[in-house]
Amino acid sequence: EILGTTRNNISVRDMLRLLLLLLIFVATLGALHVKRRPILDCTTFNASEIKLVTFDVFAALMNTIPSLYRNVGAILPHLTHKQVEVVVDGMIHGYGRWEGHAFSKAITRGEEPFLWVANTTLTALVHKHSFLKISTHSPQFQELINSWSYLTPWPRTAEMIAKIGEKYKVAPLSNGNARTLMSATSVFAPITNMSYIFSSNWPVGAFKPKVQMYNQVMSRTGYSVHQILHVAGAANDGQGAREAGMYSALLHSHPLPGVQPCFPLPNITGLLPILFPEEYPEGVY
Repeated sequence: EILGTTRNNISVRDMLRLLLLLLIFVATLGALHVKRRPILDCTTFNASEIKLVTFDVFAALMNTIPSLYRNVGAILPHLTHKQVEVVVDGMIHGYGRWEGHAFSKAITRGEEPFLWVANTTLTALVHKHSFLKISTHSPQFQELINSWSYLTPWPRTAEMIAKIGEKYKVAPLSNGNARTLMSATSVFAPITNMSYIFSSNWPVGAFKPKVQMYNQVMSRTGYSVHQILHVAGAANDGQGAREAGMYSALLHSHPLPGVQPCFPLPNITGLLPILFPEEYPEGVY
């Protein structure tokens, strides 16, 4: 038998199973050695020490879901409003189910994690919903993948990024791949250039709130945790940054039980008295 077994031989299937178990073991072993820092006391935050403010893109800076509704409707104009809603809900759910995941190149076949998630999610939607009337090789398929790059900021965000950028370096820290984040944040480029792009690209290979997503900020910039403020838009991100040893602010969301963000804020304007305490006394902005 070509793929069969004898009493003295291991089948190809068993060998593949052993290889998969080995890959999982190596990935787990690597995760156990990811550096974790002590959780900072929020009362030690000092705006005069801050050098860099990082922002989540898909939740803190951008009003992502309405933007995707607009983009999907424009790419596939034959869809009804309800069908657009089904597609966007599927895209968001498919993305969200991988939060907190560390990826392996063996699983993604070397593809950047965010693009792999976007592609596999959209492929499943195409196979499930015949009303889409597209194939995975059609131009519209790639346009839907790229729709994550063209998002509308939350109100007053561009104004606040410009203000913050006058005093601090500003950078995205988000689960997207670098190219998507660069394109999405280009809306701020006429006023504020992003100093860095912190993405899930290799060698990070993880989605927040995995600690390696936050560790890359310190390793690439050389800044200490006392010199960085991360601004999250999702509760698990605000908590993840704190658990990684950073200061964090949380916009648009209620904190989770456990470790709390230093600054829970209703919107981005709440950063003004935090980052410009002399210019904006608390409550005046």
